[in-house]
Amino acid sequence: MFNPRTLKIIRFSSDIYSSLGSSPYGWDLDEDALSVCPTVRRQIFYSVASAATFLYQCFLLYRLVLSFNETHPSVPGIVWIFLWNFINGWGLMAFCNGYINKEEVVTLFKGVKLAVSRLEREYATVKTKAVIWKLNSMDIHSLLMVWVVVFYALAVSLMFCVAPTKPQYVYSLIPPSAGGNTFAFYVFVGIEWYVKASQAWMIMATDVFTILPTLLPTAFWLNCIQRMGEKVPTSEKILHYGRFQILIAYYNKSTAWFVAPFMPVFCPFVLCVVCSFSAIRFHGFLPFFEYLPFLTMANNGVFIQAVMLFPLTSMFEKSCQFCAKIRQEANGGRVKVVRKRVAAMHPFGVRLGPINQVKRSAILLCYNLIANYIFTLLITFPQEKVTH
Repeated sequence: MFNPRTLKIIRFSSDIYSSLGSSPYGWDLDEDALSVCPTVRRQIFYSVASAATFLYQCFLLYRLVLSFNETHPSVPGIVWIFLWNFINGWGLMAFCNGYINKEEVVTLFKGVKLAVSRLEREYATVKTKAVIWKLNSMDIHSLLMVWVVVFYALAVSLMFCVAPTKPQYVYSLIPPSAGGNTFAFYVFVGIEWYVKASQAWMIMATDVFTILPTLLPTAFWLNCIQRMGEKVPTSEKILHYGRFQILIAYYNKSTAWFVAPFMPVFCPFVLCVVCSFSAIRFHGFLPFFEYLPFLTMANNGVFIQAVMLFPLTSMFEKSCQFCAKIRQEANGGRVKVVRKRVAAMHPFGVRLGPINQVKRSAILLCYNLIANYIFTLLITFPQEKVTH
């Protein structure tokens, strides 16, 4: 799956995510693989982006407390402050994971690339199918994530330019008497765009460089080897399965314990629910350019969930089928030999069972929860409460 076109697309996405210096990752031209950027300049920019996100989070918490203490608070204003608080927290998790596990992420990427290249040499007849034009599934997933973050940055920048004095923006702290300064306005436009874009770049880098390069090839090769049937001996199937389990164990290590359950599923889910509710409830009285970001971010939440959950569910399904195939062949007459081979790999954490990263029905469950929460909010939060 790591053909020259795929590597160029991953390199292109890496260049975008590191363009603001908010990502610790770069691209090693010699190895044609992901790397940790060791320059002092990158470390300074990474620290600045992390500090800016933290300070913005403090400002938003302060604004949220003030909004709840108002006599007649603006519901759209509170929703936006809550939403930016949540996205800032999402960004802080990504920055923490990048600081703690950047070396593990790079090692994982190189390990997956090496394992896939060995399998491609070993099974030269196996070819990755193109999904759209000449693009395989990893190409499409990577390009979709770039599309999401670019439109996100454009949407939030447009909203600030239309309504810069809203309480969720730092520009609202400037007194009205000094608000006519054009230079100050453009400075704050740059600050808002930088903070939100650097967060989005780092969030996408965390997901794209761990989930996509690891889980998509794992699911693909488990499926291919399982379909080969008797052409691949049972002992060889067990060996490949053990390698993939060790690879997934390192994938788990490449993400901090507080990141794994939140970033791929929970954060996009909350983003989708809040923005979908707002897009339905606020459409009657918000100006178009203040209303448009809700639609854009709701769509982004759905895209991120679909792109992230597909590799997780696909890998779980293929691992179940692969284990069933090994058990079927073992029951054919070499049960003891298979058991001994599997037992020999127990010290490395290998077990003959599905790779339990996410249940097969997780993607449908998430979409069902989104629909339930949106409709529940629409019923329990009447329209007359959100008219200002």
